[in-house]
Amino acid sequence: SSRYVYFPDVNFDFNKSTLSDLGMGRVHQIANLLEKEAGLTVVLEGHSDFKGSEEFNKKLSTNRAEAVKKGLVDLGVDTARLSTVSFGEGTPVFAEQTDWARAVNRRVAVKPATPAME
Repeated sequence: SSRYVYFPDVNFDFNKSTLSDLGMGRVHQIANLLEKEAGLTVVLEGHSDFKGSEEFNKKLSTNRAEAVKKGLVDLGVDTARLSTVSFGEGTPVFAEQTDWARAVNRRVAVKPATPAME
């Protein structure tokens, strides 16, 4: 049987794809979860807020996903367990155009690509 493993989002500052201290903390949390779930592979989904061109946001989202991937690999996670995809501004958590909503939307979401084994 399989169960769902919850991974925290890694959020980013406006226009940035570098990990903040909090972002690095989230990467450590994700690495710890992956260590406990040996058979699990994950997709790192990069997202942006709506400001800027779609093309720019797609690239920014790619860079964010790659930054999380690099952080995980630096912590010993096998690169074969990680893939990245960029969504740009197209899939916000919140549709509101407020500062708080934009802050939540600037993220890398971590989704299991294979179910975890019991």
